[in-house]
Amino acid sequence: MDVARLWLGARFLNEIEAGRGFLWLPVGMAVGIGIYFSLPREPMLFALAGLALAAVLVARRLRERPFGFPIAALIAAMAAGLVIAKARTELVAAPRLDREMTATVIGWVEEAEEASGGLRLLIRVSSISDVSSPDQPDRVRMSVRHTGDIRLRAGDGVSVRGRLRPPRGPPIPGGYDFARAQYFAGIGATGFAYGAPKPAGPGLGPPPWDLKARAILNGARGAVAARIRDVLSGDTGAVASALIVGQRRGISEETTEALRTAGLAHILAISGLHMALVAGTVFGVVRGLLALFPGIALRHPVRQWAALTALGAGAVYLGLSGAGIATQRAFVMAAIVFAAILAGRPALTMRSVAVAALIVMVLAPEVVVGPSFQMSFAAVVALIAAYETLSERRNATAFERRGIAGLALKTLGFYVGGLALTSLIAGLATAPYAVFHFQRLAPLGLVANLAAMPLVAFVVMPLGVLSLIAIPFGLDPLVLPAMGWGIDRVIGIADWVAAATGTGSIVGRVPGVAVLSATAGLLWLALWKTRLRLFGLAGIGLGMALAPLAATPHLLISDDGRLVALRGPGGTLRFAPDTRNDFVVGTWLRADGDPRPVDDPSLVAGVLCDDLGCVLEGAERQVGISGRGPPTKEAAERSGAPASNWGQEATERQYPNGTGPPEGSLAANDTGERATANGSDLAPQHPETTAPARPPPSAVTDLAAIVAKDRARQFWRIALVRRSLAFAEDCHAADIIIASFAAPKDCARHALVFDRAALARTGATAITFTGDGDAPISIETALSKLRRPWHPPAPPERR
Repeated sequence: MDVARLWLGARFLNEIEAGRGFLWLPVGMAVGIGIYFSLPREPMLFALAGLALAAVLVARRLRERPFGFPIAALIAAMAAGLVIAKARTELVAAPRLDREMTATVIGWVEEAEEASGGLRLLIRVSSISDVSSPDQPDRVRMSVRHTGDIRLRAGDGVSVRGRLRPPRGPPIPGGYDFARAQYFAGIGATGFAYGAPKPAGPGLGPPPWDLKARAILNGARGAVAARIRDVLSGDTGAVASALIVGQRRGISEETTEALRTAGLAHILAISGLHMALVAGTVFGVVRGLLALFPGIALRHPVRQWAALTALGAGAVYLGLSGAGIATQRAFVMAAIVFAAILAGRPALTMRSVAVAALIVMVLAPEVVVGPSFQMSFAAVVALIAAYETLSERRNATAFERRGIAGLALKTLGFYVGGLALTSLIAGLATAPYAVFHFQRLAPLGLVANLAAMPLVAFVVMPLGVLSLIAIPFGLDPLVLPAMGWGIDRVIGIADWVAAATGTGSIVGRVPGVAVLSATAGLLWLALWKTRLRLFGLAGIGLGMALAPLAATPHLLISDDGRLVALRGPGGTLRFAPDTRNDFVVGTWLRADGDPRPVDDPSLVAGVLCDDLGCVLEGAERQVGISGRGPPTKEAAERSGAPASNWGQEATERQYPNGTGPPEGSLAANDTGERATANGSDLAPQHPETTAPARPPPSAVTDLAAIVAKDRARQFWRIALVRRSLAFAEDCHAADIIIASFAAPKDCARHALVFDRAALARTGATAITFTGDGDAPISIETALSKLRRPWHPPAPPERR
């Protein structure tokens, strides 16, 4: 034991003396930021600042301690991350809509992005009808569906009448929090327009200065995109526009899906790869041209001149591409690399990546919990660590003594081997985050990248840079066709690989703890240099072992109460039809590892629906439920259910007098419409997997008799209510009631209710039927009862 302790201590001191301890400071800051975003309640800034100050003072006192100081410094970095995240939250705080409403929004267009069937507008708000000035959001995002040609640009004043609602949270518990992302983007409401936007009129006044500047920049981007599409049509022109100016509209869903499945979707998102290719191309070309003139190359620092030119080209590309968050981060990293060249230091090292990460986290700490930051830095860290190791062990080869042919063979071998190794390492490093955020893997991604990336690196992007230079001189028709040829080859490779992959790219959710374990293992393996790094393999192995252990809930409820999915006896989800949200349905299917498309008829097979709502039945009911009403309040609390939705005691599923509803009541007159299945009067083909058809109105004369028969049910019955007329029956015949509006107060005495008020508190909800008679269900919610600033306050609980 003493020998092992001495060995570990010696390796640790060697790492610290080699300067590797600094690399853990951004890791500590990222951990602190992650802790902040996972807190159940908003902390106080002064408390976090005091904690950070104390941690810094302790680290300063321990600066002479070889073991104590690195640990104290790491804790101080974590505390600093907490402070930075909290300060950023306070800095961007802005009013947010607290309820759904119909209103007229008047303001200036900040962004106008063409989407399928219309526009997505980001509006800088001047006024919102029925909302007082102190409470109105600063920005609103609205979808506009149109059939005509609407031309809007940044700075245009518009008036839009539409339906607004607070930004929506995660579509599934543990999923990506859109409300948080929109909070940090300053967006306080989302919605859709009832018609085309109208000019706001002269009363609005001139747009802010930043929108005027954005209008000029967007005009340049639009002009470049138009020139590209004049030469290249269809997906070819759309992909070229995405690569050069960041406008992805027009790319067909088929091509986008093929690129995703093949592991080539990263070429559409302007980030580190594109910035490196653009700036690297400019750097190489400028340096090569200057080297042709010995008088200049021998007397002047041409390498620094090329770096300065490449840095300027990167800045121009940042503006033309739309300056998205990922592109900003890529520019920061490129700027650090070229700054190192200007200073005569090694260009790309792990220390420069650490500095870039620190800068990004200080400017926008919220990106730490997003996929873009995680995937890009994971790939860069893994690649640099791998090539550091290889460069230390690389020796001269026999090819160096075999003349030009040997040199050419060596260069080709290094390129092919380097490309394969790069694709493999980057793919493995980003795989945990791709699965966690998108539930996707690209099993043939290595093949696709080996085939496509030489085209992107040596044909598509260099010609894209050349086309930008050629456009002002009217020479782009001479360059763009060659670029289009390369893009067509890349799309062809994506189609071929996607066809070979099939549905194998959808893998389902993985637990967050698995990703955290894999991340810890990757960082430990990459940031140390001695054999101490090998302990990182244990973290990666643990993450792989935990990956298949994600929970699979039986029932999913959307945050607006309009969509529900229940797991049938066959193990797949079935959805209530007609009110489906394709995005949420797709998210739920991917999380479940289900490759079915959102329009697959099997998604709604056997679900009974009519104008009043839908009924689903599945998952075996457990002791304590069947024939005895809902569990007691105490059992519900043990299950995790909101106690306000449960009766104080178990009640029979019948009217107190046992004689059924009075003649002419809603229960007696409205239940017969519920007997159709998906609009058909045919009985379902598999009654054991579907809810039983309701009897016609003439047969509903004694609800007590129905309830007595209902006690023999062995499956949970879920009712999705679309009209209030359905409550009279469903509150007594279903175990769980879901509605997008308020349910009757006494309905909670007979069933577990998720209505508008309950879902406002819980958000999207996942329910698992546990099989425990005392706690028969487990409920996971997307929102905590203790709200954070990016979630609007919930209405008071129903009494």
